[in-house]
Amino acid sequence: MHQFYNPELSPAEVDALDWANWLVVQSTQAFLGAISDNVLGIAIEPRPNAVTIHVTLREPSETDDEAIDDALSYLDVLLEGRTAIDRSIVASPLSAGAWLAAGLRLLFLRRSD
Repeated sequence: MHQFYNPELSPAEVDALDWANWLVVQSTQAFLGAISDNVLGIAIEPRPNAVTIHVTLREPSETDDEAIDDALSYLDVLLEGRTAIDRSIVASPLSAGAWLAAGLRLLFLRRSD
């Protein structure tokens, strides 16, 4: 697969991209059906052998907390338990640019009403 990347990338950079892309795909699968109207955004922060899932909620909700926990449990299954998974609930909505500037990979961002 390496032949499809920028030839100026080092093998380590290609491996990091592969890992981040794999985490995006698996995280997207895990969160299917878990995004309520209260969820404003979801982003991932890939790290070697770990990932942090950042979620922004319109307001705190036990129902959403349970859905997020379920999605993270499913993600753990998809990643075969070999990856540390952390979660972060972000208190205020962030723009797509802010998520990206923070080095996060955006999974979901609710459109403004």
